[in-house]
Amino acid sequence: MRLWMGPDFANWILPAVFAVGFLGTAIQTPILYMLEGLNAHGKAGLGQFIGSALSAAALFVALRFYHCGLTAAAVAVTLPLLIVNAIYLPMLLCRRLGHGLGSFYRKVTVAPMLHVLPFAVCLLIGRWLFDAHPIPALAVCAAGCVALAIFYWHRVLPPSLKASLSRRWQKIGGRARLAGAK
Repeated sequence: MRLWMGPDFANWILPAVFAVGFLGTAIQTPILYMLEGLNAHGKAGLGQFIGSALSAAALFVALRFYHCGLTAAAVAVTLPLLIVNAIYLPMLLCRRLGHGLGSFYRKVTVAPMLHVLPFAVCLLIGRWLFDAHPIPALAVCAAGCVALAIFYWHRVLPPSLKASLSRRWQKIGGRARLAGAK
């Protein structure tokens, strides 16, 4: 934020609020597609509309009557939609499919959180180091990116995509060896 908008907006809470708010959207997008495929997206669309209206109303109240700052505005915008996306939509889907809500949350939160935990720890360490030691902070964040890439390679990417990427990597390596031999 400091680099993008200047030191007056260097508030680490803002990106954190928006990141947590985006989690709901990340969960919601596949759920909406599934509900659309089941022709059960009417209540989901209504829930999204109500969440958006509540976000706008909460923002208006926070700024007009309480004269809150940027952080409160970010919370006012993200919280209603986060509730709709992370609670209401999964409830609709689980009810429609006859699955338990607890099982759903375990499958969509526990394993992904375990996979991104090393990256999150590296980001926190990098944040802690950043003001005094920016180069080591960037190195720690880069290590976190490598750890995340390894987890994605082993657990997230489908075998067909891994095979395609491997073939492309081998072609690039072959070209580099040919260029080095000339």
